[in-house]
Amino acid sequence: MTDLATPAAVLADRTPWTVDARTAPGLYPDVPHADYIADPVIGGSLSSTGARRLLASTPEKFRYWQQHPEPPRTTFDVGTAAHREVLGVGPNIVVVPGTGKKGPEVWDTNTTRAHVEEVRAAGDVPVKPSVAVQVREMADALRGNAAARRALAPGGEVELTGVWVDPATGVACRLRADTVHLGPRPLLVEYKTCDDASPGAAEKAMIRYGYHRQGGWHSAGLRHLLDVAAVGFLIVFQEKDPPYAVHVTQPPEIAMMAADRVNRAALQVYEACTLTGLWPGFNGDQGDAAPTVLGYPAWADYDDDDTLSRAAAWAAAVEGS
Repeated sequence: MTDLATPAAVLADRTPWTVDARTAPGLYPDVPHADYIADPVIGGSLSSTGARRLLASTPEKFRYWQQHPEPPRTTFDVGTAAHREVLGVGPNIVVVPGTGKKGPEVWDTNTTRAHVEEVRAAGDVPVKPSVAVQVREMADALRGNAAARRALAPGGEVELTGVWVDPATGVACRLRADTVHLGPRPLLVEYKTCDDASPGAAEKAMIRYGYHRQGGWHSAGLRHLLDVAAVGFLIVFQEKDPPYAVHVTQPPEIAMMAADRVNRAALQVYEACTLTGLWPGFNGDQGDAAPTVLGYPAWADYDDDDTLSRAAAWAAAVEGS
């Protein structure tokens, strides 16, 4: 395992930062956010986001996404800014007041829009004044929650990057964890903003967005790099509206077992695609597979019955007139 104290000095002299997972696997602090997103691993690597994306549709679409990175989505600005405020690392928050007649909360002038784009181009997060206040209040509320305060306690490694090679497939992998508490019993903590932090909503969010798969991916990497048998995993949910309710949760064992199975499948697909250079779409690599036979769900039958009933009624009305 790479000594955590060593790479930080190395990073200061290397921009953009790169590493070979086969010769320098390890845990690296202070990797710039933009470098991680761009994949700093020589020869390419698979992340948790990539693994989830790969199985969400087709290898063909995944490969396009991998080679044509998407610009940051504005819908993620609040979450990204909250991460920065809570964790103290990540893209800088830049408050951009509107300069038009509608006031500081509206970005409706060319000057303001240009400023917003400049901030994004620099890798920072532009926010309106109210959002800056919002994320500060969110951070205050989180620090006031004893369970969250313990989970995200100072002393943990924040935004820690890990690079390793999966022993079974030889695939280079990477991770970036919100907080990792090292020691005899390592603990991984991920922070997620949401609209509803209740148990039912948190469970649905975990499944919908694959947070358990993210945790499973990061845990697998940490187990490998730290040479430990187990890594604890918590998800801290926080609502984005006052009073900014906080809920510290732990995925059940059945979810983590499922995550390991699906993550393993993603690694196997990625290995096969990279070895062959083939990234199949819906009808195979060259579109030469047999046509897909589509289904016809029961609700469509019900719709047809309704349509036929209306048609019969109209026909009867016409004939009787």
